[in-house]
Amino acid sequence: ALALLSKSVVAINECWPENVFVVQRCFSDPSNKRKLLSSGLQFLMWMLNNGKPESYKPYAADMLEILCRLRAQSSSAASHEAQSVRGSLYVAIGYLCKQCKHIVAKQ
Repeated sequence: ALALLSKSVVAINECWPENVFVVQRCFSDPSNKRKLLSSGLQFLMWMLNNGKPESYKPYAADMLEILCRLRAQSSSAASHEAQSVRGSLYVAIGYLCKQCKHIVAKQ
């Protein structure tokens, strides 16, 4: 289902705050497989790269909190997969902060 969402412009612009819930569910369970984490990150990056900023700006602080929490949880894993996910997290955090400068000012 995430693969379909990651290609839908309608989903990323008109399904708020459900999109935040989808991303949160991908990251909320520590026992989730790396594939689900990667798919959640891919969906988040699709939203940030292809969505209208005015659609996701009201939820940017929530998304940043989710990403920072996941980054903190993943900092102890040393596998190649974990490092790849961590790298994607940093890219997502950077892009989100670049698109929504107001959340950086609040933090």
